[in-house]
Amino acid sequence: MMPPAADPPAGHPAHSGEGAPGAAGASGHIDPAVAAGVERALAASPAPNTAAFARLQHDPAFVPPGFRLTERSRVIGHGEAFFGRAAAALLTWQVQRGSAFVFVDVPARVEVGSVSVFRIPFGPLRPRVICRVYELSDTPTRVGFSHVALAGHPQFGWESYHVERNAHGQVRLVIRVVWRPAAWWMRVAGPLTRVALALVLRRNLAALGERVRPRTPGRPD
Repeated sequence: MMPPAADPPAGHPAHSGEGAPGAAGASGHIDPAVAAGVERALAASPAPNTAAFARLQHDPAFVPPGFRLTERSRVIGHGEAFFGRAAAALLTWQVQRGSAFVFVDVPARVEVGSVSVFRIPFGPLRPRVICRVYELSDTPTRVGFSHVALAGHPQFGWESYHVERNAHGQVRLVIRVVWRPAAWWMRVAGPLTRVALALVLRRNLAALGERVRPRTPGRPD
């Protein structure tokens, strides 16, 4: 995906890891190989002042030539209380957790400048994805974030996740991905990359509602 939006942070926030050898454990210590991989990704990513990314700062709808736009959304609940729970869950990576992403090196909470490292299970593949948050939205009706892929990610581009509440109380998760293949195997796959992305986004859309929805049947929102 495209270059990061700011200089590399001086240090990483508290991280959580699970499910993968070499991931951060309960002590919070990160495997040196993982930390080194993050530093290499930051160093190898282009400078943040490229024309494409500079334009994105004041035109969030911008799609550079050669990139694709994929957008998906789903109504996941209703009411102010549900919106608050969904927003809190979104900003603690519950979309990714509910989609069975493997947390390798991930901050406890979404913050501008934070870097996350996941592995995404997809059939026999477990591609590593490294992203950096460059935007955080927090209004009474819209909460979410956008992050950009760093070097080593299988795609170039950026993506955003936002929870929105309309005047009728409907709560919707909106995911927007601007992308083009980076890894050789994605380029070889051709149109199948769009199918794979669609399947991942379907998991994402289902995950948040499932994690936020009250577990007790009939409990009011």
